[in-house]
Amino acid sequence: MQRTLGTMLSYEVSKRHGKAGLPEGTIQVKLRGHGAQSLGFCLAPGIDIDLIGDSNDGVGKCLSGGTIAIYPSEEVTMTMLCDVM
Repeated sequence: MQRTLGTMLSYEVSKRHGKAGLPEGTIQVKLRGHGAQSLGFCLAPGIDIDLIGDSNDGVGKCLSGGTIAIYPSEEVTMTMLCDVM
């Protein structure tokens, strides 16, 4: 279920509220860890996902009005980020 959370939630929102979705910020999901390939696939309006961790490049495919924010975990330092880049 954790891999399809955004998709399943968006389906339920769109089924009940149509294409317009919900008012901005109605549903806020806070996650920690790795976001995987399709985090937030077709994320409906009114759903916000905040992830502390990392994710693959496919995040937000087909984003449909929701928002996704990804923050590095507290263990990651600027030195570590610069070494990766």
